[in-house]
Amino acid sequence: KYLLRGNHDKSAQTYLDNGFAEVIDFPAKGEPAYHIADVEGIRILFSHYPIVSDGFDDTHWRYLAKVFDQEHCDINIHGHIHSMQLNEKFCINASVEEIGYAPIRLGELLKRHKRN
Repeated sequence: KYLLRGNHDKSAQTYLDNGFAEVIDFPAKGEPAYHIADVEGIRILFSHYPIVSDGFDDTHWRYLAKVFDQEHCDINIHGHIHSMQLNEKFCINASVEEIGYAPIRLGELLKRHKRN
């Protein structure tokens, strides 16, 4: 299990003590945490904040959108917006409200996204 720390998360050690293999933290002051992985031919940008505007804060999404483009990503799996939907085909909202308040395997999340 991996966690990208967001704006409401506790210290990294709390999550490591509770079974997370890794906690990805903010890389620098003011820059949002993200991780890029290639999975079954899909380049995924994992981030707490979405890469498009959520209508509240332009700082994080602009930074992440630049990373998404520069790294040639296909999909952004994110949280932060709770049950709000962005209606972008390349964004998958993995907020706890959207995944039933329980961990979900990446394959299942991608399968659900394909169906929609």
